[in-house]
Amino acid sequence: MIVWVLPTRDRPARVLELAERAVSAWGALAFGIVSGLVACGYFAGFGSLWAQTLDPAEFSDRAQTISGVLAYLRDDWRFPLFDVEDWVEGRTVNVIFTDSLPLYLLPWKLAGASPETAFHYFLPSWTVLSFAAQGGAAALALWLMGARGGLVVLFGSLLIAALPAFSYRFIHVALATHSVIVLALGLALVRMPEEAGATLRRLLAWAALLSAALLTHLYLFMMVVGLYAVALGALLLQSRREPMPLPALVLIVALLATADLLLGIIAVSGHLSSPSVVSMGFGYFSANLATFFMPLDHSLFFADTIDAPLGQYEGFAYLPLGTLAVVLLGGVLAVWRRAAVVGRARLVLADPLGAALVIFASLFLIVFATGGQFYWGETALLTTTLPWPLEPLGAVFRSSGRFIWLVGYGVVLLAILSVATRLCQRHASALLGLAALATMIELAPMRGHAAMEPGPWSSDPAMRALFAEIDRAAIHPKFPCAHLTRARADGELQYLGARYNVPITNSFRSGRNTVDCASASAMALPRPAEAGVAGLILTPVTLQELRVAGFEPSDCRVRRGVTACLSDWADRPGLATFFSTRKLPRVGPAQTLAFTAETAPERWLAQGFSEPEPWGVWSVGPRSHLILPLRKGETPRAITLDLGAFHPPGRGSVAARVLLEARDGPGAPWREQAEAQILIGPEPERRRVTLTNAMPVPEALRLTLLPEDPISPRDAGLGGDARPLGLSLKTISLSAVAPADAAGQD
Repeated sequence: MIVWVLPTRDRPARVLELAERAVSAWGALAFGIVSGLVACGYFAGFGSLWAQTLDPAEFSDRAQTISGVLAYLRDDWRFPLFDVEDWVEGRTVNVIFTDSLPLYLLPWKLAGASPETAFHYFLPSWTVLSFAAQGGAAALALWLMGARGGLVVLFGSLLIAALPAFSYRFIHVALATHSVIVLALGLALVRMPEEAGATLRRLLAWAALLSAALLTHLYLFMMVVGLYAVALGALLLQSRREPMPLPALVLIVALLATADLLLGIIAVSGHLSSPSVVSMGFGYFSANLATFFMPLDHSLFFADTIDAPLGQYEGFAYLPLGTLAVVLLGGVLAVWRRAAVVGRARLVLADPLGAALVIFASLFLIVFATGGQFYWGETALLTTTLPWPLEPLGAVFRSSGRFIWLVGYGVVLLAILSVATRLCQRHASALLGLAALATMIELAPMRGHAAMEPGPWSSDPAMRALFAEIDRAAIHPKFPCAHLTRARADGELQYLGARYNVPITNSFRSGRNTVDCASASAMALPRPAEAGVAGLILTPVTLQELRVAGFEPSDCRVRRGVTACLSDWADRPGLATFFSTRKLPRVGPAQTLAFTAETAPERWLAQGFSEPEPWGVWSVGPRSHLILPLRKGETPRAITLDLGAFHPPGRGSVAARVLLEARDGPGAPWREQAEAQILIGPEPERRRVTLTNAMPVPEALRLTLLPEDPISPRDAGLGGDARPLGLSLKTISLSAVAPADAAGQD
């Protein structure tokens, strides 16, 4: 039994005094882990978190990660170490490129864990470990930089563990390992020790950290490599005033040994097995210059009225009010009380040239993270492009916005240190505690963000029943071409294949792919196959197109927007009841069809259109067509299209042809009815184009848009969107009364 021997009235003061005492590195780590677990309980919720399985959320990156986990644990040991076979037909997959956390996944396989065990425990345990590591890394970084009070370390690390840049990334679980960059920042901002043994230990710490980052995510590895370069640069600057702590030869050998270690890990793990990358171009996923002030609907106090342009959510790094107050106070104290710095000589910033190096690195990161797309909120300040040979290299870092995290974490760490070393321990810990509390209250909307609900396809009982019965699944079109229409289904269907041990053919979602979505093979529909093979079509498809591909209407059924084609539906009566047969609604005169996202126009769009947007759809490429099945006995004579055109700055009028065809029965040839030649000037100019149908009793109409020289926003210098855009379509109106001329324009 433990007996409390202090007088009762002295207990609170004594406890506070003990908590304010300086802590060792191990003590700081313990305080940091506690703060990380507090953040985990608040944001993730231990109860709901441990009830979570590997069923992925409605986010394809998470589904991709989890499918790799299951496939890797099911497969035999191979070389390279993280290769998996018999999962994707016709190729070997390395789960490094499915972002499946190889550093954490390897111990599970070494322990002989089954996919079923991982299904229940892998994700919850990783979430808890990530939060604990985030708090622990922040505490160690603060301790290395000179913070010593127990409560200061506790509340300072809690502030870091609560930052939205970290907790938001759990939608992509591998990228939630921010602990490696937080600890790397602490190592980079602190001077190398002057004692030889301590310097060797510091270099060993760098080698371990680089290895951990390499086996977590390549983006995080590149960030740690950059900080490692800053640390080596600071060491060279440090050596100009004092002798190297290690002889030059020993230092060179240590650095070469680290490089050899990393190259060995790359070779053994298989990083070089898939060098190509899917990219929307350098800068598309850039960081907004106002990212530190944009909550993106994650603040309790501020309604978000700014949409991040392009894909700038990748550079999300909002600083809540409590954190921002610490940053401002830390800056004021740093200027006001420059001399009152405990352990000031520890920091690289203590040397003017070291400070210049850190400032230069920060400015470089800001420019790199913005990716040439300089936006403040929704306002474009400047857009630049990389010259040719840098553009392909930059495209590899399409998610360059993530590099802004280093600046955000560095500023917050230095601000916490400034408060901790320029105020007394009691005042510093009280201020940091209030800031951490305010930050967590403001970020209440992010609670549960790490433990999301299963996605609509992976949780659907019909889709699960389908994968439980089939032998193989062919997903069409190839990834990432399905993103033109249905961006999230492909990852969840791939996950279901891994969950039910069903090999995937044709398409595979991973972080490293090269597919030309303009090629016929990338977008081709599946062909009828032997029994037990399901063709899963993610793009809008008409019955007519399915017939051309060789399917009968009874072969293909629909569930949640996915067309599932099987040759043996008749042998699966229980499964068939879950799926709807393909029926296209028919149209007639006196009807107007809107092509907005809310009206589900995919049923009419047959080829060459973008995903519907709130205003309508874009034609993509030189040829796009749509098919309108007609109600029996009702014949439209006039068909009017509301059209616009894509006009980048400096482009003149866009020329295009619009073609109307009709046929009198399923499978009958299309017969041309009318054609219109049009010119459309810059927005907001639009054209209402009217075409006349002369076929007496058509079964369906086909409208084809043929714009001249469609151009992508990327080629026009307007961002990373590579789709060649031609015409915009808002509505189509059908009338039983033919106009006086055969084809005309309003």
